[in-house]
Amino acid sequence: MIQAHEAELLRGTTAQDIITHLPEGRWFGVVGEGDVSFTFPNGLELSKMLRRDVYVDEYGWAHEDEVDSRIETDMHDTLSTHVALIDQDQGGEHRASATVRYINKSSAELPVETEFGVVLPDDSRAMEVSRLISRHPDKRVQMLGCVLLVAHTVGTLVREEMDGYAIIEPKLLRMVSGMGMSAEQISPVRVFEEYGGTENFAVKIDGPKSLERSRAMSKRKNRFIYHRLFDVASKGSDLDLLYECEDALRIHNERQAA
Repeated sequence: MIQAHEAELLRGTTAQDIITHLPEGRWFGVVGEGDVSFTFPNGLELSKMLRRDVYVDEYGWAHEDEVDSRIETDMHDTLSTHVALIDQDQGGEHRASATVRYINKSSAELPVETEFGVVLPDDSRAMEVSRLISRHPDKRVQMLGCVLLVAHTVGTLVREEMDGYAIIEPKLLRMVSGMGMSAEQISPVRVFEEYGGTENFAVKIDGPKSLERSRAMSKRKNRFIYHRLFDVASKGSDLDLLYECEDALRIHNERQAA
C-alpha cells in the first residue's frame, strides 16, 4: 500500500506539487494513487463521483453493483493514478469538474489488450489514459478542465518516458488531435453495445511527437496555447501548468473578443 506521506508519484513532482490551490478556490493535480487519496481527504472520491454523474446518471452505463453507489469505479482503479480539477461551489463545497486516470501497466493486462488484442510485454513502460471527463456549467471552466487533462497527459508521457494508450471515440480523437496530441489508431473500430452502442478504437499516444506536432501547429490561429501548455507540463509542476493554462485561456478569450 502506498502511503500519502511517502509518495512521489511522478519523477520531478514532489508531494507539495501533487495538488495545487489557487485563490479562486480551484485545485488541480494528482488526487490519488490506487485506493489512496492525497491532500484532499475525499479527492479521489470526488473524481469518482464525477465519473458516476457522467457515465451512470448521464449516459446510463451502469453495472448492477453500481446502481446504489455514489461513485463509479472498476477493477482498474487500484492500478491507476488519478488526476482531477477540483472547484468550490457557491456554498464552499468541493466538487470535481474534470478528471482522468492513468492505468499503469503491470502483470495485469490493460483494457486495450483485453478489448482489442493489443499485445504488450509485462515489463512495458506503458499507461492507458481512461475516464477522461470535463463537466462544468461554465463552459470556460469546462474548457480549462479539458485542456489541463490533455496537457497533463502529454507531460506525463514525456517526463516518464512512457508509451500511452487509450480506447477512444472518433469525435474525442478529433478534439485532442486538434490540440496537437499525436495519437495513432492501432485497431479496427468496435461497437460497444453495453456502452450505448458507441464506436471506439484503440490508439497509441506519443508524448514527444505530441510536443513536436503542437509546436508545428502553434503558428495557426488559436493553436498557440496547446504547445505552450504541453511544454510546461513536460517540464514543470501542476502549479505551473494550472497558472499557465489560466493565463493562456485568458489571452485566447481576449483574442477571440478582439
